[in-house]
Amino acid sequence: MSSRNNRFRLIRWAVVSITLCSLTLTPIAPALGAASPINVLLIPNKKEYYANPGDQIRGILKVRNDSETDLTHIRAFAKDFTANDQETGDPKILDSSVGYAYLLAPWLEFSRDPVTVPAENSVDIEYVIHVPSDATPGGHYAILYISQDSPGEGQSAVGFLSQVGSLILVTVSGDVQVQGQIVEFFTGKKLYEYLPVDFYVRMQNTGNVHYRPSGTIFITDWLDRQVGTVEANESAGVVMPGSIRKYQSFWSEAFMVNEYRLDQDGNYVRDDKGNKITDLKVNWKQINLFRFGLHHAKVILAFDTPEGEKVVEAVTTFWVIPWRLILLIIAIIFIIGYGIRRWNKWYSRRLIKRYEKMKKIEQVQKKEEHKQWEKRKTKRKAKKSRIRERVQSWLKKVRGGDKKDKDLRWEE
Repeated sequence: MSSRNNRFRLIRWAVVSITLCSLTLTPIAPALGAASPINVLLIPNKKEYYANPGDQIRGILKVRNDSETDLTHIRAFAKDFTANDQETGDPKILDSSVGYAYLLAPWLEFSRDPVTVPAENSVDIEYVIHVPSDATPGGHYAILYISQDSPGEGQSAVGFLSQVGSLILVTVSGDVQVQGQIVEFFTGKKLYEYLPVDFYVRMQNTGNVHYRPSGTIFITDWLDRQVGTVEANESAGVVMPGSIRKYQSFWSEAFMVNEYRLDQDGNYVRDDKGNKITDLKVNWKQINLFRFGLHHAKVILAFDTPEGEKVVEAVTTFWVIPWRLILLIIAIIFIIGYGIRRWNKWYSRRLIKRYEKMKKIEQVQKKEEHKQWEKRKTKRKAKKSRIRERVQSWLKKVRGGDKKDKDLRWEE
């Protein structure tokens, strides 16, 4: 009996836990109903301040309601954040500020009364940042969200309404240390068949305040000729203190480029394994930009420090070999060469046959001419023989009968 009661208590506890989690984590608005979609925008999406210990900073958070229903009982609140572990620069929300050296949320104060944001309209929510007199120098970071209170009095907020918060970055004066270095500079692959080439720069912040590096990637070919440049950190993303951020850049200036296939909504088309599908595009206007061989890339980044601008750099190498195109060209050359060789053999045999045929014709003609010459020779001999006989017969008649003329000779 006791085991059955324990099992019942366990099931009841699981149901209650799931219900509480769904009420806490789901961004819902009870007053609106499920049929009304909520579309809230916070302006600005990021704000930076510079302050001294003991200062008070006043600001305004604009809440814009693009839905068709009024939003009631709206409050603003703040959460501390740091860089995420994926090195993408997206904020990682901290539920507790205990032990966090760059806290800012406890310094923020909002108006206590909730506000109503009319449909397709906006409302300003004022906030004050109270910088403590003993605030540690360097960066302090928080993100602003809005929530909706329960319609009942004395009930707490039931969920987040804004999917994207507004970042607040505060730099407190004092011993501000802006330090950083390039941990790694590499490409997505060492061997590319076609461009684009994806470059990655892992930048580490070893100081106590964020900074925003900017620079250029210079690309040279195997003849040490500069063939391209790519801007690094084009989005001007910051590196949070005590973190590493990875910046990605693409080099796509070439005659033949692999472009990602997009659907009608502008999303990447993927295969069954989840890989992005690419299509080979040929830009005939850039036919002189045929990429081949070993390439060198050098990234130069710079960021501002209290001592002046600091420059860091790193190098890497990669290959561009369109091996399928090369194999196709080799196959075409082989086929053309084999065809030319076969054609030469066929043409040579044809010439030989024609020559042999002409030789046979000439031999036949010579035989025929020789026969004609023999015939003419025979006729001449017969004719000479008849003439000789006639002359001899005539001489006999002239000289009287059978008297022979010993001096008469006939020479053929």
